[in-house]
Amino acid sequence: MKILRAHTSLAGFAAGIVAITLFAACSPTAQDSGSSGWESLFAPDLSNAIGAEHWKMEDGVLVAEDHETIWTKKSYGDFILDLEFKVAKESNSGVFLRSGDISKVLAALEIQVHESGDGTKYG
Repeated sequence: MKILRAHTSLAGFAAGIVAITLFAACSPTAQDSGSSGWESLFAPDLSNAIGAEHWKMEDGVLVAEDHETIWTKKSYGDFILDLEFKVAKESNSGVFLRSGDISKVLAALEIQVHESGDGTKYG
């Protein structure tokens, strides 16, 4: 039973991670794909995403319908990831990097976005 709970928490965590990544990529501060070789992670219509049926763009912000993940169809080599996020009390989310195979996401590098409520800082 503990494994099931951990898996459920990680699934929600993965969804949040992806949401943050997408928010950063689609935010008004992100450079346009036409300038200086920069490219947005996700197209406005999400046609270049896996799992897009659970997501939508609202005013340039990527929004999840529920605790779902979204992935880019394209792999990226060198990149700059610039994130801005706001977390609600007791939130647990994050961003997976360099995951490659979607089925092995939990082995990927992870940036955790977590509001524990106790003031603890990790890093």
